[in-house]
Amino acid sequence: MSNNPNISPTVRPSVPSSKRYSVYTAKRLQRWSLTLMEYSFDIKYKPTKKHANADTLSRFPAGPDPNFKDDDSIQVAYIEA
Repeated sequence: MSNNPNISPTVRPSVPSSKRYSVYTAKRLQRWSLTLMEYSFDIKYKPTKKHANADTLSRFPAGPDPNFKDDDSIQVAYIEA
């Protein structure tokens, strides 16, 4: 990574420290924080309305692929299993 801090947009604003998480969520957050500690970045809140471009791409129906053959995928699944 470069010396410039990266900016990571987030969909949710910061939550108060008094918020209680489930044990599983707290452990997952701890693991992520340990993983991300080695990087230098700033987190800025970005409202959902400004995420329309990514949201549109993730929800846009691609339709069926005419080149896809079900037989091939079934055979591969049997070979890998």
